[in-house]
Amino acid sequence: MDTRPVNVHEALASFDDVYSPRIVARMNDYDVRIAHTLGEHVWHAHDDTDEFFLLMFEPSGTSSTGDRHDGEIPAHVDSTTGRALG
Repeated sequence: MDTRPVNVHEALASFDDVYSPRIVARMNDYDVRIAHTLGEHVWHAHDDTDEFFLLMFEPSGTSSTGDRHDGEIPAHVDSTTGRALG
């Protein structure tokens, strides 16, 4: 297993496909994936697969969290209960 850090910006720059996740690391039998997205996304969960999401937004992006978020939510982030915003 490769234990070197992953440069997320370089990994994202290595492909352009939208909604086509790439595995960048494996940890404790889980895949760590990255993907490009476009437009709004309706939060959803896969109880047997989704363990962690790191969301990085361009400055003009819309920020939201799903219904499983723990802790304080920053003022600029909208929190949902698993439904579309709006």
